[in-house]
Amino acid sequence: MEKEERFLILVGKELSGSILSIEQTELTALIQQNPLFAKQYKQILQNWQAAENLGNDFNPDAQAAWQKINRRLETAPMTAKTAFIKPMYRYLSYAASVLVICITALYLYQLFAPSTLKVATTEGERKKLILPDHSTVWLNEFSSLEYAKNFNGQSNRLVKLEGEAFFEVTKNPEKRFIVEAGSTKTQVYGTSFNVKALVNENLQVALLEGKVSFSDLHNNWTETLKPGELAYINKNGQHGKRMFTDTNFMFWKNHALHFSNQGVRDVLAIIGNSYHTKFILLDSTIARQKISTTVKGDSVQQAIDVLQVLLDVDIVKKGDSYIVQPKQ
Repeated sequence: MEKEERFLILVGKELSGSILSIEQTELTALIQQNPLFAKQYKQILQNWQAAENLGNDFNPDAQAAWQKINRRLETAPMTAKTAFIKPMYRYLSYAASVLVICITALYLYQLFAPSTLKVATTEGERKKLILPDHSTVWLNEFSSLEYAKNFNGQSNRLVKLEGEAFFEVTKNPEKRFIVEAGSTKTQVYGTSFNVKALVNENLQVALLEGKVSFSDLHNNWTETLKPGELAYINKNGQHGKRMFTDTNFMFWKNHALHFSNQGVRDVLAIIGNSYHTKFILLDSTIARQKISTTVKGDSVQQAIDVLQVLLDVDIVKKGDSYIVQPKQ
């Protein structure tokens, strides 16, 4: 029963929006490997969505339901026929348990869950969230996202962001998806975009797919973005938009950096900033070179390995920095 219990725990985390990326991968694997889990997952989702629409009047007596099921199972005679269907008995018992657990969990969730949820990350921590409308959010480190436990009865789907996040929004023409960050508001119906609202940095929205409007709530202006455009506002209230082709700002999510005929100093600065370290280049001959390559991975050592081969140099760690020098 260990897998069954783990399956239920992971489903509960996904429905509450608190599931981590590694847990989401584990849940997906369980569903793909077990047809029974896949069927139960589909049914649980349908029941959950239906129950969300019942409102506060939904008041199931989970204990009475379980007692009724238990009495029926306990009084069943153990004849040759019942012995023959023992595997089916176990299945029905487990299915009944799943149903009661779902009803009880949903009832308690509606009673005690706050009207809004807030998820935060610390240094080096990233989280993948599934929102009530099944939109997906990747939350960068030192960030937080606040959202309603469900969007039923609301005119829009509002979330509040501090820090940085990437959104893949489920399409819903009837309800806009709104991200409030600082004094700004980003509105969409369904699209993919990155919002960066870090303290002491320009607030910016980069659109990868779809269409969004980016507004300032205080100064009453709006920028409409198309894919490949980035809108920004600085601390002085100055704002605008520009095209972008460099997606290295998404390194925190996809762990990949792409360079096309870029100077070594710029490349080292971008890699250093992405991996929270610093490269020191003292040789002007190396600095004049240009690089076209892709760097992938969670560790800066993977980037160092690529650079040492590409530039034919030695990169040596010194304190918190790396010295880039000609091969000895």
